[in-house]
Amino acid sequence: MNKKRRFSVLIITVILILAIAYHNSTDRAVAADNTFKDASGEYIITDDTQMEVQFTGLSKKSATSVEIPSTIKINEQEYKVTGVKANALNGNKKVKKLIIGENVKVIGKKAFYGCKNLKSITINTFSLKAKTIGTAAFKGLNAKAVVFVPENKLKAYKKILKSKGLTGKKQAVKGRKIKTEEKDEEALDPNRDIPSPTTMFTIDNYFGLMSNTREEDSYSIGDSIPITAGFQMSYLMYGHVTTRTTNGGFWIRCNDCGQMFDNQDDYYVIGAFLANGCTGSGSFVAGDDYSGSFTALHWIPDNRTCSATFHITLPTGLSYKENSLKMFRMTKEEISSSAYHVDVNGQDITVTINNIKDASIHQYKLADKISITMDTELNSNAAAINTVTASMSYDNGTGTKTVDMGSANIYAATMKFRNTDMDGNDISGAKFALYKYKTLKSGSVYYEKYVKVLDNITGNPCTIAGLNSGKYKLVQTAAPAGYKKMDNYEFNVNFSGHDGKIDSLSVDDSNKFVWDVDLETGTISTNIVNN
Repeated sequence: MNKKRRFSVLIITVILILAIAYHNSTDRAVAADNTFKDASGEYIITDDTQMEVQFTGLSKKSATSVEIPSTIKINEQEYKVTGVKANALNGNKKVKKLIIGENVKVIGKKAFYGCKNLKSITINTFSLKAKTIGTAAFKGLNAKAVVFVPENKLKAYKKILKSKGLTGKKQAVKGRKIKTEEKDEEALDPNRDIPSPTTMFTIDNYFGLMSNTREEDSYSIGDSIPITAGFQMSYLMYGHVTTRTTNGGFWIRCNDCGQMFDNQDDYYVIGAFLANGCTGSGSFVAGDDYSGSFTALHWIPDNRTCSATFHITLPTGLSYKENSLKMFRMTKEEISSSAYHVDVNGQDITVTINNIKDASIHQYKLADKISITMDTELNSNAAAINTVTASMSYDNGTGTKTVDMGSANIYAATMKFRNTDMDGNDISGAKFALYKYKTLKSGSVYYEKYVKVLDNITGNPCTIAGLNSGKYKLVQTAAPAGYKKMDNYEFNVNFSGHDGKIDSLSVDDSNKFVWDVDLETGTISTNIVNN
């Protein structure tokens, strides 16, 4: 951070401290105002945790057609309209048509009482019951009023509406097919209220953007291969933003977007994920003013526990390195192993987090970027294309959601060779070792040398899996009985792959041997001859 920015942050901090000190020494009257208005009407929040509102009346008093919607948006957050307040349209002489949305469960006393010109009502909700509709809610409507209800609710709703005031001789209740099918609460989409995370999966110990997915063709047998699964939960998993009107007092304002806060806690939480379009430059001012009211952003936390489970499946060509799995914040700060549990069952690795909202996971801010990193080793069972997959599932109290985190490939060539005599007959009893030319480090000095990567290679034909591009040396450590050892054999492999296929594969040995190349299987083949 440069000196100018450090000075700006210092000034802002001093202002905040002084303002908070003054604020704490002064009586402050804060009147929470949870009413909202849009083109469809006026509403009041009835449940911040479940994000539900109640229709309280019209925003446009001259409206002749009214639709109580299924949902409304408040500060970019979607709220369900689950109720109609008592007396919401009591005595309205202008409304002629009314639609009641599919999420409405409660209609208050005399909600539509005395709407004498109201001739057409469409009820799209399946959730109304006699006990959830107030007295005289439908009394005093137009003498020829017709109420359209879900077809399979016709009998029940006729009885209910009659008991709530729809008793005119020419008034009618008719059934109609509605696109939204009736569902029991248990049958609702279990993912309906679970915001999706951003994820990434890569062959690397990568810390950074969540969109990164990377494959690899630069590893060979015996190499340690890091794998990282990253995720960032939506801040909606931790709560949601609403607004409230205060009667003046302490305030913090963003100079970029003009949004205001009436307390420091909301400022810290909401500012952490820069909700509602804030540019996030960090330019804030604070003060204390009782000269008038203002609207402030307010954070409503969701305190429900959210468990999470991660599944990473390795192909047979990769081996998990015991106790190598760790969890980090994207600042590369390691998270205590007490916050999660690791189970390894063959090629399946499972990581369980009891509560992803726990402070040990998100120590400094909500919805932090988290990575799960582990080490694997390419083994002798490696195929040409070794696919690693990952998924995560989590439950925030409304159901379980599973997210495919993707897959990534590790590409490796396979070498096959027959050991024969001068006449081309197979011979047995040979043993081989494979070396790879590697760059090593001793202190601050780098040097190159052949390093043994595989020993006691036997069989006829011999198969060596897990080769990438590079320089190799094949050494015959034991010759068949009656034969001489072959000379050490050096060769170069040129190999690459991406998007689930082998792109190129060739061998350069200065024409010592004849090689067959199978690009589809990633296999190179030749004969080794003993004299």
